[in-house]
Amino acid sequence: MSSYYGPSHTKNVTFYSSCHRHYGVTMQQISTPQHKFEFNLEALRGLAALIVVIRHVLLMSPVLMTGYEISGAWKYVPPGHLSVLVFFMLSGYVIGLTNKTPINSWKSCKDYLKRRFIRLYPIYLLSILLTLGISFSLLGKVYSLPTIIQHLTFSQVTLGKVMNENNPLWSLNYEVIYYLLFILISRFSIKPIVAIFFATAVATLTAVMPQWFDPMLASYSYGLIFWLSGFWLAQLYTTNTFNPITRFSQLISFIFLFLSFEQMNYMQRMFQKLRLDVSPKQVDNFHQQIVDFSDLSYLLFCLAGIMLFTDKKFKIYNGLKYVIYTMPLVYLAVRIGKGDLLILIESKGVGFVALFYIISLFFLLKATAFNNLCQKAIEFIIPLGSISYGIYVVHYPIIFMIGSVSIFSHSFTDFTIRIIIYLVLTLLLGFFLEKKVQPLFRSLKGG
Repeated sequence: MSSYYGPSHTKNVTFYSSCHRHYGVTMQQISTPQHKFEFNLEALRGLAALIVVIRHVLLMSPVLMTGYEISGAWKYVPPGHLSVLVFFMLSGYVIGLTNKTPINSWKSCKDYLKRRFIRLYPIYLLSILLTLGISFSLLGKVYSLPTIIQHLTFSQVTLGKVMNENNPLWSLNYEVIYYLLFILISRFSIKPIVAIFFATAVATLTAVMPQWFDPMLASYSYGLIFWLSGFWLAQLYTTNTFNPITRFSQLISFIFLFLSFEQMNYMQRMFQKLRLDVSPKQVDNFHQQIVDFSDLSYLLFCLAGIMLFTDKKFKIYNGLKYVIYTMPLVYLAVRIGKGDLLILIESKGVGFVALFYIISLFFLLKATAFNNLCQKAIEFIIPLGSISYGIYVVHYPIIFMIGSVSIFSHSFTDFTIRIIIYLVLTLLLGFFLEKKVQPLFRSLKGG
């Protein structure tokens, strides 16, 4: 667990008591290195899930309310793709943290697969049933048996296309592949750095010689680099759990940087100029190349974020922080030089990302002045982490469900009401799946 100490012991006790109420973690477990529970990492996970939810409802505004579309200066697009890359790294980190013993026997392999199955499949299955129900009953759309089987076996990207009414399920296909690859990594004690090198080699060869390799391998490999980087961080030395001061202002600063970074990451444009991204024409569907070479420009950002939220601040952290906070400045400087910054603010919502970046710099420079306020903000976000998987797999079909209702469909006020209903339904259903359904299956399966 990362250090969660505020400026006073009383506030620390209050914070841990709050965490105990949310998660049932005891003070002894919190203070014991063998029982790390990284609460602020839960805040990052919850934030990433919420960003994906909000991104999709804004991009899918014409579906949420027929014919309505956000445009102009109000067209802010949250960093959903970056959030998924953060999820990949978080996943590798958690797997590395919770699987210290090598998987070197059939029993250990079976136990590992059982834990993964119980964690993923019950909620995932219900999300598929919800998607099929909404597709058929509200939209009159019937999916073929092969498509349904592909989704039931997590092969919806490898063998076919993802159901349009639950597009985010593409990432579960990637996740499951990484979980299976981890068995080999653990069985043969492959060092994370070696695995990262191998994944990079496969991705590079696939990108430069698509006629010899399936281009889909490149996308899986680039995503695997993020996953393995999280696994690598989990293997490294953890700093002292009880650091006297946690700078919550830096966490809030990073959150606002998160909200602006995807659109202002000028490094991605430099990577794209190398022309190593896989062309959509080389694959059967978009999700087979959704993670690309230029996405590696987000690797430093994700590494810095995991280090910050887990208190694993190695010597390279300050360098990473300098790079990620500088990139938006480069983007703004280039846009000002081209004279199109005002145009982008008026037509693409760049004003929002610029504002978020300025706020991130404010909290970065005021690292202690607002520490108490920022601590309360982090505490508020933490519970989202515990329902993040549930809201991720169900939020998309809910957009289509609400969009099929004809009432409240004429004005901006009606659209606002629909968004509120959408967020409430998504959070309630995510809570139900994670807090009611998941524990039930865990108890039935002896998990």
